[in-house]
Formats: sequence, structure tokens, C-alpha cells
Amino acid sequence: TAMTGAYCPVSGYSISARVTTTSGAHFYGANVETGANISMHAEALAIAAMVTALGPAARIANVTTLARGDPGFPCGDCRQKMNEFCTPRTDFTALTLAGAAQTVALAALLPYAFVVENLENGRREIVSGGK
Repeated sequence: TAMTGAYCPVSGYSISARVTTTSGAHFYGANVETGANISMHAEALAIAAMVTALGPAARIANVTTLARGDPGFPCGDCRQKMNEFCTPRTDFTALTLAGAAQTVALAALLPYAFVVENLENGRREIVSGGK
């Protein structure tokens, strides 16, 4: 799994993420921390891999994390990144090495999501190319 690529000298919390697109493609990420306590989260890295490979029109069907210890639910920033590329049916699954599993709708994780349409028209053109 991508978890073997996790680098977590600060927290010791290894986590990996798999993004499954609506077309069935899979993209992976693992958390990467630095001694300066700066981290790149597994979900964000998997989403970045998806967008790099498929472009910003790609859509997420599911995000799954696999963690040592407690289930790895995404932080607010990762939830927003997921929201940027989701569909109304996108869900999130948290797995642990011990076998625990929980699946929830992304809408339940981020019930009052910020969407690009919340921006004023002029700003939206700058942020999203006017789409």
C-alpha cells in the first residue's frame, strides 16, 4: 500500500489515501512530514496526483484512507480539496490496519462546503478560469 511510503517523524501516524475516480482510475498518496512540523496529507497528495494525471475535470467517486491506529478522517483542508473534485455521490471510507471501517458521504463530512460559485464573478474567473 501507499502507507509504506509514509514519512512521519513528528507524529508517528502513518496514513495512506486512495482516490478512486468516477472513471475507475486510482491515485495514491501517503503523509509526508518534516522536522519543521510541516506536513503534506495523504488525501491531498492523492488528489494532486489525480489532477496532475487527468486534469481539473476529473471527479472523485471515493476517497479511502488506511491508518495505523485510529481511523484517519480528513482535516478541513483535505475535506475542501475533496469537495472541489466531488460529485453528489462521493463518499469517504476510513480503514485501519486492525480492520475497522467506516464509510460516510462527503456531504456529511463537510455539510456547509464552500464552493467556487460562492465567489463573486470576477474572482471566480481568476480562480477557476471562468468555469
